[in-house]
Amino acid sequence: MISNQEIVNRFLRDGQFYTLPAKRNKLMLVLQYILENFEMDKSYTEAEVNRIIEQYFGDFCRVRRAFIDERMMTRKDGIYHRI
Repeated sequence: MISNQEIVNRFLRDGQFYTLPAKRNKLMLVLQYILENFEMDKSYTEAEVNRIIEQYFGDFCRVRRAFIDERMMTRKDGIYHRI
């Protein structure tokens, strides 16, 4: 059986994701991998969120939206929190 980390590694090249998986279960693993870089009790501006995401995937807007859509982060008045 393939591990979650092996699935994530399939989409990584030189520490960056070259694409996001189409299948939701694999996408969730990739999002969780990126989300680990955010602290639970810390507030982040949109620019801070973008900088962190951009280290892993160039389309930070897409990942940021996915975090909100999948209820992995909340956004209020331009401030983000990890859930």
